This record gives sequence, structure tokens and C-alpha cells, in this order.
Amino acid sequence: DNKEDIKTYIENYQLTTVTVGVLLSLIFGLLIDAIRFLLTLLPKGCKCYREWSHLTVEKATEDDRKYHDWIIENHFRFHQFYGNLGLGILASSIILKIKNIELEYLWVLYPLSAICILSAIFTLRTTINNLKKRFSKEE
Repeated sequence: DNKEDIKTYIENYQLTTVTVGVLLSLIFGLLIDAIRFLLTLLPKGCKCYREWSHLTVEKATEDDRKYHDWIIENHFRFHQFYGNLGLGILASSIILKIKNIELEYLWVLYPLSAICILSAIFTLRTTINNLKKRFSKEE
């Protein structure tokens, strides 16, 4: 009977651990996405953003809307992915360093994070440039 109690305890503990792990992963992901979004607000004073704010899509045709959706799916989603991945790797490597967890390959995470963040910047710029090209005829 005591073995059954221990088995039940372990099964319940594993379920709780998995549930907490999934919830923490979701919270961490949402936090990283929010940080990435806030970082995209920083360059709002740049020339390309000022030009972008004057474009209108009221006269957009159905083809223009399809093109817009295609650009979002094929460029902006990559910006989100690269940005979140870069920030996640950077945050994880900083946490590992703070917790004094010594890994031989920890140094690899810093350039990998930088590459992901640079990729996010370039894909965001590509997204905006492609949309500007398509909708600049609207002005």
C-alpha cells in the first residue's frame, strides 16, 4: 500500500512539474515577445518610419491585400521569430551566467543571439521596404 502511495505521489508531481514548466515557458515567451515589440518602437524617429506613417491603404485592391498578407507571412513572421529567438537566447545565457552555471559552450550563445537579433532587424526593414514599394502608389 505504501508503494502505491509513492507511485501516485510521483505521478502527480511529474504532472505538476510539466504543467508548471509549460506555463513558465508560455509566460517567458510572451515576455520576450513584448520586449521585442517594445524594441521595435525605438527607431520610430528614423526616416523610413516617418515615410511609412504617411502611406495609406484605403485604396488597396484585393491583390494589394493579398500581397500585404504574403509579405507579413513571409517576412514579418521571420522578424518575430528571429527577434524572439535572439532575445530568448540572450536572456537564457545571462541567467546561466548569473547562476554561475559554467558550460564550455556558453560563449557561443552570445554571437548566436547577436546574429538572431540582426536578422530580426534586417527582416523588419525588408518587410517595411516591400510594403512601402507596394503601397507608395497609393499616395
